[in-house]
Amino acid sequence: MLKSKIAALLVSVHLIFLISISFYGLIGLDIISVIRVNYLSFLFQAFGIISLVQFFVSGFKKSQLLRLFVFYQCFKAVAICTNCYLRPIMEGMDVKIDELFFLMATQLIEIIILFTAMALLQTSRQPSLALVKDGNVGSGTFQPVNKSTRLLHLLIDVLFVSYVAYTFLGTIAKMIIIDGYQTVLLIINLMVLFLGIYYLLMELFFKVTFAKIITNTIVINRRGQKAGIFQIIGRSFCRFIPFEGVSFLFNDRGWHDRLSGTYVVKDQYSWETKEDTFDTYFTGEPESEPTTTLIP
Repeated sequence: MLKSKIAALLVSVHLIFLISISFYGLIGLDIISVIRVNYLSFLFQAFGIISLVQFFVSGFKKSQLLRLFVFYQCFKAVAICTNCYLRPIMEGMDVKIDELFFLMATQLIEIIILFTAMALLQTSRQPSLALVKDGNVGSGTFQPVNKSTRLLHLLIDVLFVSYVAYTFLGTIAKMIIIDGYQTVLLIINLMVLFLGIYYLLMELFFKVTFAKIITNTIVINRRGQKAGIFQIIGRSFCRFIPFEGVSFLFNDRGWHDRLSGTYVVKDQYSWETKEDTFDTYFTGEPESEPTTTLIP
């Protein structure tokens, strides 16, 4: 509960910062013009306020809307921080060094606040295991998500990254003056790279992506625990294998899951667990059976 309250406080600070930025951006403060505040930001701020109110009303328990908002802000903050540095150079904007330093410093502080808040919110989530007790012996099973869910993840994450990275990729493309066809190829290659960075950072820190928050799923290992650092790094690099993005069509687990020993399963709030929890370990994954069984 304490972690949830700290997360709510951090998000509140971030919202106050966002509202202040929007206000000064509308009245034409020069340094803020680098961020290019637009009226669409008010919609995201309203969503953030609504999600925060819901979190408070639920007694710091229901956090899905808030996690979606914070996750979006996390990834966007990384893109904006890079963009704030590159855009003045690419477009020849007259920005003073001290103003640029101030802007970069505030963005880095914002990133730290957002990543901390998101990590704290994710601590309330755990893999959804079907727990069964036979006397003094306990066992648990989990079911990897199906093909349709994996396809939904792919579509949502690609659209999400495309939207957030639009400005960033546009700035990078201006660094090289080439014909239209090569510009398209450059943007596509950068998009693939940006997707890889997105999966690496978000799953490394939070074990989820934007799509996984929507579908209430999480990345775990064979023991039914949240995937480790090297497993996340491995599955992220595996995504660069040609045609890996559609490998889940031939099996519910894509190559990045199989090669890294990870699974994507449903998750739940820790307070939703009705049975007593217990430590588990993996005893084997029968390929002919749809579920994976864990026994302590």
